[in-house]
Amino acid sequence: MMTEKMFKELNQSELEKTIGGKNKDFLIVGPFDWFKKHQGKSQKHM
Repeated sequence: MMTEKMFKELNQSELEKTIGGKNKDFLIVGPFDWFKKHQGKSQKHM
């Protein structure tokens, strides 16, 4: 529970300070793009 609180606080304040605008967009878009590609491959195999 303590770790979750710390993680949330990190996400809101520290992350914004440490991560730049481009990196922020990449963090948001990157995983989703990878997920789409990965899902597409798995669907083709099935």
